[in-house]
Amino acid sequence: MNTAAHAYIAPVIEKVPVEAPILRQVPPEFLAQVWPDVASWIAGVVERSDGRWSIEIMARQFVSGDWQMWVVWNGENVSAVIGTELYSYDGTGMQAARIVFTTGTGAAKWSHLIADIEQWARDQGAVKFEMMARKGWAKFMPDYKMTHVLLEKDLRHAG
Repeated sequence: MNTAAHAYIAPVIEKVPVEAPILRQVPPEFLAQVWPDVASWIAGVVERSDGRWSIEIMARQFVSGDWQMWVVWNGENVSAVIGTELYSYDGTGMQAARIVFTTGTGAAKWSHLIADIEQWARDQGAVKFEMMARKGWAKFMPDYKMTHVLLEKDLRHAG
C-alpha cells in the first residue's frame, strides 16, 4: 500500500472530522473504498447526462486514469464530486485540463478549492483549464470568462 496516498485520502476514507471542507483527489487504488460515499452523486450525474454516460463508463474512466476523481469532504460526508481529465489539443499539442462534471451541495463553501485542481493541472503541464458546468457556476468562478455556451438539441425527438 502506498502510505503517502493513504495519508492523503485518509480523512475521507476514515471519516475524520475537519474544520472546513477539504478537497482530495482519489488515488485509483482507493476508488473502491470511496465509491460508496460517491455512488449516489455519480448516479445523479449519469441521470443528468441524458445518455452520454453510464455508471460503468464513468467507473472505467476513473479506474483507467483517463479521468481523475476529486471529492470535497466536509467532515461528515462527501459534499461534492468533481471529475477532471487531462488532454492535449491535436495539432498544437497544447496541454489542457478540464472539469468534466461537478456535482454536490454547498458550492459557496468549497468552490474556492478548485484552485487546488488548477494547481494540480499546472503541475501536470496544462496551460489551459476548462470547466463544463451549468451557467450558475459562473458566479463561483470570477476569474473565469465564459467563452462559449453549449447549445444542445436532441435529434431523437426533433420534428
